[in-house]
Amino acid sequence: QGRSGADRIGRLCLPCNTSPCRQPNSRPAMAGQPARSIPWCTLFLVACATTCQVCVLVGNYQTASAMEELGESTGGWSRVGLGIARSLKTELDGKMQNVSTMLLDGLKHVTVVQDSLDGFLSMVGDKTDEAIGQSKELSLLQREGPKGLALLQVQQDQAAGNATGNVSQVLASLTPMIMSAVHNALQTVMDKVTSVLHLLMEKLRPALDQVAEWVHKFGGKIQAGISEFSGSVDKVQKLFDQVMKQLNRGSPDEALEAEMLKQTFGLFDMSNTGKVSAEDLHQVADLYHISSMHGELPEKLVSKYDADGDSELDEAEMAKFVNDPAIPGSMPVLLRTYSKRLAEAGGNVAAARMRDEVAKAVVQYFSIVCAKNMTKVGWVAERLGNRSLPLAFTGDVMIQLCLSEDDPNKMTTTSVGKLVIGEMYKLHPRNTLNVLDMLSNTTYWDSEGFDVHDQPRCVEKVTKWVTQAESLVQACAANDLQHPSLMELSVAFGHKAAVDQVALQALPAVAARQAKESVAVFQMDKLRREEERHRSFFKTSTHELLLQRLTGGLSVRAATKGSGAVERATKSGIHARPETLEFARWLSYNVTATVKLRQSQCFEYSSDSSSAVDSVATQIEAMVTQVKGFIDMMMKYASPAGIDRLEKTIEEFAEHGMKEVIEVVEHKLVSLLNHSAPELEKAVRHAAHVAGEDLGRRIGEALGSPMGEALVPAVKTVVKSVSNNSAAQDLIGDQLSNELGKVVSDFTGKAVEKQAGKLVDELVDKALSGGADLTADLVGKINDKFGEPSLIQTVDGLYHGHTARRLHAQVEAFESDDVDEILAAVEVRAGRRGNPLEAVGGAVAHAWQGLIKLLKALVNLVPSATSTLKFAKEQVSKLSSNLDSVFGTFEDKGPPLFQNIASIYRVIWIAYFFVIVPLNLAVVYYAFWAGGYCGGPQPIDEASEQSESRTFREKCALCCKCCGSCLQNFHDTSLCFWSVTVLAQLFVLIMFVVSIVLCILSGVQALLLSGCSEVYLLADDTICAEALGTVRAFLDTFFVSSEAVPLGEVCKQDFLLTCDLIQSKMASSTILTTVFSILAALLTMQLIVDSATLHEQATWRRKAHAMWLKEAAGVPDQASGSTM
Repeated sequence: QGRSGADRIGRLCLPCNTSPCRQPNSRPAMAGQPARSIPWCTLFLVACATTCQVCVLVGNYQTASAMEELGESTGGWSRVGLGIARSLKTELDGKMQNVSTMLLDGLKHVTVVQDSLDGFLSMVGDKTDEAIGQSKELSLLQREGPKGLALLQVQQDQAAGNATGNVSQVLASLTPMIMSAVHNALQTVMDKVTSVLHLLMEKLRPALDQVAEWVHKFGGKIQAGISEFSGSVDKVQKLFDQVMKQLNRGSPDEALEAEMLKQTFGLFDMSNTGKVSAEDLHQVADLYHISSMHGELPEKLVSKYDADGDSELDEAEMAKFVNDPAIPGSMPVLLRTYSKRLAEAGGNVAAARMRDEVAKAVVQYFSIVCAKNMTKVGWVAERLGNRSLPLAFTGDVMIQLCLSEDDPNKMTTTSVGKLVIGEMYKLHPRNTLNVLDMLSNTTYWDSEGFDVHDQPRCVEKVTKWVTQAESLVQACAANDLQHPSLMELSVAFGHKAAVDQVALQALPAVAARQAKESVAVFQMDKLRREEERHRSFFKTSTHELLLQRLTGGLSVRAATKGSGAVERATKSGIHARPETLEFARWLSYNVTATVKLRQSQCFEYSSDSSSAVDSVATQIEAMVTQVKGFIDMMMKYASPAGIDRLEKTIEEFAEHGMKEVIEVVEHKLVSLLNHSAPELEKAVRHAAHVAGEDLGRRIGEALGSPMGEALVPAVKTVVKSVSNNSAAQDLIGDQLSNELGKVVSDFTGKAVEKQAGKLVDELVDKALSGGADLTADLVGKINDKFGEPSLIQTVDGLYHGHTARRLHAQVEAFESDDVDEILAAVEVRAGRRGNPLEAVGGAVAHAWQGLIKLLKALVNLVPSATSTLKFAKEQVSKLSSNLDSVFGTFEDKGPPLFQNIASIYRVIWIAYFFVIVPLNLAVVYYAFWAGGYCGGPQPIDEASEQSESRTFREKCALCCKCCGSCLQNFHDTSLCFWSVTVLAQLFVLIMFVVSIVLCILSGVQALLLSGCSEVYLLADDTICAEALGTVRAFLDTFFVSSEAVPLGEVCKQDFLLTCDLIQSKMASSTILTTVFSILAALLTMQLIVDSATLHEQATWRRKAHAMWLKEAAGVPDQASGSTM
């Protein structure tokens, strides 16, 4: 009890001072002064908490670094997609264009081949007829037939002194001479025909070689690799989209949302009424494939947000409608789908080179833009109507508008053709009517490669669109138009001054009727031209024989004529003029800029680069399917065996075609002799019999008169013996001797005639056999010249004994002079035994038939193959445009987004760390201060007066002192303590919330890492390089950043190994941020508890120090009543 109050307070503070965490200082304190202590527990807690905060900072730094690398990887993969788009556009699209052009050139050259072959056959016939005409014998036989034999026989009798075998010799010897002349005249022409065929192969060979190359590139192995790679690209894109959407969850600003509503309201308003109805929403759901808007949902939503009760939504009501949870992301989905199709149309416009392709692409553009932007429709209509573009191109656009009126892919339910042509007519009525008048010309329709059967329907439809334009009625009423076609129609309806409404309504039907008549006249004229061509080429029987034996009785063009698709394909393949291509470039640039802007808006609004249903793999698969369809069509001729077969067919024709023609010409000549020989031999037989009768008669006469005279004396002697009348003896003797002479003469003549006939027959047989022997040498010469047996050999069979006897039997059997009956009988018997002439004449012309089949196959295949290739080319253009728009936006928005997020993330956590660390240091300072260091807690001088401040520094110090007087004077109170404690707990709560946020971010990181496990090429350099090599095998010009960088280095240089780059960082950052943030929050909470102990220690230390000061000053202790 004798101790002072300071000692008692010191004992009260002893448990704290002597605790294991706070040992007394080795330096002894003054007598009665509280001893200083080191706050080991606080130091341990602060050290642990700071260490945890450092780990959290390191983890978040790693996260920020991973985000930066994600941005770099996003840029790298964007360049991969853009590289594929670039190669598709410059390589595959260009090659397809070249193949299409080469195939069309080859198809056009087929027409040249047809004309060349027809011209060759015509010339063969002409030369053969000319050679026959130069031989009076064959000319006489060809012109007069069997009737000319008598004249021919007389000529030969006069020239050869009645030598019966000379006719046969002359006829047989003429054939090889004519064949030699024909062969020499036609060999040069045949060489030209062969060169034309070789030129056809030269035109087709590059296209077939390219198709053969595609056979390999579009084969199963490469396509499997491409399919896997495109699927990986899809996964990478979706992975990045998910990460960006998680990291960029902020709501779009009001300006962006207002702009999105402005751009999409026209798309929702399908009826163009200024308001959106439930029917409009149903049409939007069908056209844009929005599954969430099917069923009864549109009616429910319209009823829900229809504030004015008109069953339609205006813009203000639509602002609420688009944010309904039942249709999430409706605006970006709608606008992105529109932009995708617009990009496809722009890609087709940019890739088009032929006039029909540009016209079709422009119409596709119209079918999309008419859905929301009539201003641009007016721009394009102005170009089409102001004659800055060729009228033929404008006409093609009008025709395509008609043909695509029922296209299911158009983005509006209104008539696109009516809108466009109405706009053209409002701007340029005269030029529009000029184009309409041109459409009524069937010749123009055919020259542009359109089916003329579509003309009446389209002319009627276009005329209806024109007449429905409001400006048409106004212009006609003012009599401002003087277009001939309209004026003629108005006169037909009895309106000379102006076309009234009745006439306008009747114009489409009248135009259709006139178009039908024009088509009928055109087709008749076309048939007439074909007939005239045939007659000009093939005029004589020789021509018909050539066609019959070589081409089946038709001209080469007729035999190889395909459907009307051949002419349409060749005529539609017209290169667009420079001004048309310039217009296409302008339009494609405008489309590209619009698509880029709309994609950017969608990205900023939704934080993803594409819709969930968009797939690069699906688009590539569709493109590959179309190209493989074309390859399958061409496989028969594009394979090495097919190319060899084509070349073999042409070479076979070059080698044997001329020989087959010569055989037909020989057949012509031999047939001429074959038909003449029976009649000729009959004439010879008849002449022999006449000669025998004449010889017998002459012999009889020669024998009858001398024998009669010699018998007169003998007869008279006999008569004299029976009669003594001398006069009677003389009369009877003379008459009887004359009669006996006649009898003897007749008997002798008949006997001699019979023998003379036999003798003449034998002489004829010998003469014919001699003629056949003479032709043997000529036949040998022909064999030597043409290399194989000639048809002239059959002449030998006609003149040998057996054939002669058969003909003789026919002459005896048929007394009629009808040569046709004789020849028919001969042909029947010859056919039973196998007539060699008939066998040769009916032989198949293999070379010609093979060529005919080849040309026919080409004219049937190439048009459809070219059409398929054009469609595949459109798919390539669409794919490249979509890749450009998607990955272009990805490249523009992705890397900056990740970079900004990484920078902000890093700054936030640096700031957080530098806020936490000073607080920890403050706790350490407070702990040492409470333990007696740094002056320790001092008694409060309640009666201290403030001196007058004179300088600025003193004034500032006084201000701070006054402001801190609360802390100085009242920090020991319970109110101050618990207030600070509550604030500290709030700070700990914030730290705990931050740890929760970090756990969520860790979930995002885990999502990213789980996605990495599904895409192997993102983590393995070898797999990545092999995948890029597969793309290079498919597209030779493919590269990512630079052509100079080898593909093996691209994966690392362009940060394509996304998972390999971020996997370790993400894994460690996930552990560091989640575990240590929670530990830091717990340790900080423990520091709050520890700070309560420190506060209590500081309070009692202050009191002990105050008492110690009082005792030192001799002030009695109120507690004990003693003094020091």
